[in-house]
Amino acid sequence: MLFLTVPATPYQFTCAKLKLFQSGYLTYATHLDTIATQGLQHCSRECLYHTNCDSVNFDTTSGQCELNRYKSSTSLSNIIPGSIYINKRNMNPAIAGPCSGVVCQENYKCVPLINGTKCALVDCGLLPNDKVKYNGTVIGSKATVYYLFGHNPKEFICKNNGTWVTLPSGWW
Repeated sequence: MLFLTVPATPYQFTCAKLKLFQSGYLTYATHLDTIATQGLQHCSRECLYHTNCDSVNFDTTSGQCELNRYKSSTSLSNIIPGSIYINKRNMNPAIAGPCSGVVCQENYKCVPLINGTKCALVDCGLLPNDKVKYNGTVIGSKATVYYLFGHNPKEFICKNNGTWVTLPSGWW
């Protein structure tokens, strides 16, 4: 087990107890969401809460955390100074606190409460098309589907009920 201490400037960090991380690497997987965090441990905890999260990219400069739908390929070749990549299977489950061991269904997230936990719908999953550009897949995210043979792309938004809905043309 490694103890990670990241310099306090320019972003404030706390010491995080992690099994494995890869400093300076980044995966370009489809992101569930990009969130501001209070540090690497907070970023990892958010991934552990989400059923669809398989890895994170953490920016040590800004504290920005990208929750990824996939693990990186076996070789991480995208070296980004100031970033840290962590595969979910290498995160310490104990940092999930009361959500440790809670199993929610796909597209849900464990939410710690004062008296226990609940599983909340937070994600729409992936659209059934491989020509999609996502800005995330959580509720409120948008996606564009690109078609072959001159069809105009269609925009979708992830609604509160966990489904993708087509936006009117030119809406965003």
